[in-house]
Amino acid sequence: MVMNSKINSVFNKVTLSILLIGGVSSHALASDSVGVAEKVENSTQSADQIVTNVREPIDEVEGNITRFISAQQQQLTRANLANQFKFYSGVAMIPVTQDNAEWAVYRGLALNEAVAKAREEYLTTLNRDFATETVQEFFRVRGLEEPSASDFQSPTKFGQLMDKAIALVDGAMMSQLDDMGIPSAEFRSAPPQKQQNLMRDYFETRTISRAYGDLSGLFVTKTFESYDSSGRGTVGVVMVLSNTRRDHVVDLIESEGQVKPTPERADARYANVSQAIANEPNKFLNKGVHLRYDEKGYPMLVAYGQAGVPYSADPDERYYERRAASEFAESDAWSALAASYNLSGDYAKQDIQAKVRSQDRTTTLVGPGTTSTSTTSVQNNIRTMVENSSSMTASLKGLTGVSVEHKWREQHPTTGQEVSGVVLVWHPTKVRESIALQRGVHESEVHRQTQAVDAPSTTEGASESFESESFFNFADF
Repeated sequence: MVMNSKINSVFNKVTLSILLIGGVSSHALASDSVGVAEKVENSTQSADQIVTNVREPIDEVEGNITRFISAQQQQLTRANLANQFKFYSGVAMIPVTQDNAEWAVYRGLALNEAVAKAREEYLTTLNRDFATETVQEFFRVRGLEEPSASDFQSPTKFGQLMDKAIALVDGAMMSQLDDMGIPSAEFRSAPPQKQQNLMRDYFETRTISRAYGDLSGLFVTKTFESYDSSGRGTVGVVMVLSNTRRDHVVDLIESEGQVKPTPERADARYANVSQAIANEPNKFLNKGVHLRYDEKGYPMLVAYGQAGVPYSADPDERYYERRAASEFAESDAWSALAASYNLSGDYAKQDIQAKVRSQDRTTTLVGPGTTSTSTTSVQNNIRTMVENSSSMTASLKGLTGVSVEHKWREQHPTTGQEVSGVVLVWHPTKVRESIALQRGVHESEVHRQTQAVDAPSTTEGASESFESESFFNFADF
């Protein structure tokens, strides 16, 4: 017990020094259902989603998320689509004020953290393994000899080594104490002590759970932000789970561009894709991958990425910070695209609740050859611990047909700090053109082949096939 006490002494002092140092069949009803589904997936992002000067930003964001999900679920229930969608959410805090030069970086990381938490919320429902155990220990000793004054000496080489280790740690620790305004002389003059455990009654419950699975059916549908007057705040995201949307994305990416347009889904705004994206308001609220249709009805995968720009008053540093942020934003967009296609995750959690009753005896060297001993009453303590971790991996290989369609940089309306963004677009015609050119096909022939694929079919029964395609798009939502 004496040797253990000396080892504990070294450990405690080292620890202290470290701490100090460092469907429906009706066509009309089906059309209404498609409209509802589109609203769920492509919710409008509005500046109203940013709320400032609130006392508790996290309460504001969580309340907005709850109200938004509730409203969407009510619409889906009325359209008999409630079973086709699941909503998951995540929030993350921005712990620094607007005066921090890296506030925008903290915000960008918080947005990614909120997305990860929403994915984790879904991940915990997949392939769940769960185990629980209880631990009970009891220790009691009577007649244990008290340490004498001679026990505070170190006659052995190991003991001398321990004393040297303690002295080395003490030197660094005393210097830190002085720097912190704590009189090191008084700390050093504290008499040495040895502690003995006389009784220990311990009971613990421990639970361990794991989960793993495919997460590629989750898509960001709404983001929220809330800040107090100092710029500290909370961001939140809502993600919708749609396996059919996931399958649609996979089919598009693996199609080699052989995708027919759906004319009734055509959106004239995307005749010029770059300009349409540039005209989108509140760009810093866009996150993840969204399905859009161009002016001919071709489906496009639009991936939004963003990153914060650290503030610098120096023009040269500001240039390079903006350049780096743009690179991070492009990587963020690619990550979103990869996650929509192929994302898997692992989750692990352990929590412990313990009750401890103990009794200790402390012997203090009060002078040469003199010790003083005191025994505590039985002490009662509760100990709790929660630990969880998750990892998520996505990958894309050999993808063609993706281009950077827009880059932007704007000041955040709350703090004025800059946010940089990149928008990637996957388009089936670009895939076909890229593949044809790589095979050595002349550009005019590539254009002719593209026009041939674009031409509407005139074969009998096309309306049924067309309706099937429309239903397929509906299912994707």
